[in-house]
Order: sequence, then structure tokens, then C-alpha cells
Amino acid sequence: MDQPREVTPRERVVAAYKGQHADRVPAYPIAGSFAGCLDGLSIEEYCTNPKKAVKAMINYYERYQPDIMIAFNDLAKEAEAVGCHVKYSDYVVPSIDQHVLQDDKGALARLEVPDPFRQARLPAFLEQCEALSAQKSRARWARCWSGRGRSPCSCATPS
Repeated sequence: MDQPREVTPRERVVAAYKGQHADRVPAYPIAGSFAGCLDGLSIEEYCTNPKKAVKAMINYYERYQPDIMIAFNDLAKEAEAVGCHVKYSDYVVPSIDQHVLQDDKGALARLEVPDPFRQARLPAFLEQCEALSAQKSRARWARCWSGRGRSPCSCATPS
């Protein structure tokens, strides 16, 4: 009797997006800084050093082999790019401790769209995404990488 063909991570994800069935539900973890912690990195080091973040994410992928990996470090990088001050902790992801509009709501009219190639940690995040995308040649690599970001307007003001 023939063995059933193994479903690839990509096929599993495509089936899910089409509302079809595969051998199982795709695994889609948001590893974030946990990947760095597994590699012994501090959260700040993981969020500010793209080369170490890439290595940590690859190690996480090889260890757990999820169907999709998200190129993700934290949600404060976009806020930082529009002028918010970000603080780091040993235990939680970076967070905004001073909003760019905190003292002057009228500054919203003067905010500009950040340049992802020049401002704050956005260039490092792009470097991280490019390096992860280059991993597509690896065996069993799903090539289902997703960048994760936030709208600058949701970051600029306190909730």
C-alpha cells in the first residue's frame, strides 16, 4: 500500500487560505523575542541586532519547524520611527514610554511618514526580513515569511 504523500508547509498554508483541508491546521507561531531568548539573547539585543535575530529565528524554525514564521521583533519599532521614545526591559518586549504626541497633539499635523530605510530600527528590520527571505533555498523551508508591523498613527498616541 502506498504511503500518503507528505504535505509541505506551503501546501498546508495555501489550503488554509483557500478554505480547503490539508493534513492538519498550519502552525503559525509568533515567536518574537522568544526566539532570541532561546538563543541566550537579551530582548534588547534580539530587537536591535538583525544578524543575531535572523540566526535566532532560523534556530527557532529548525527546532520547531512551524509552517509559517513571522519576521517579528516588537511593535514599538514603528512608533520609535515617528518619534516615540522606546524603553527596553529584561522581561518584556520594548514598549513606548513617551509618545510623540504626548505633550503636543497638534504635532500630528506635522508628522511625516517614516523612511523605512533610514529611521530608527526600521532599516535593521528590513535587513532581517531580507536575510530571512534569502533562506528559501533551505530544505523544508516553507518560504512563508511574513513581516509584522503597525500603523504609525496607532503608535503615535497613547491608548
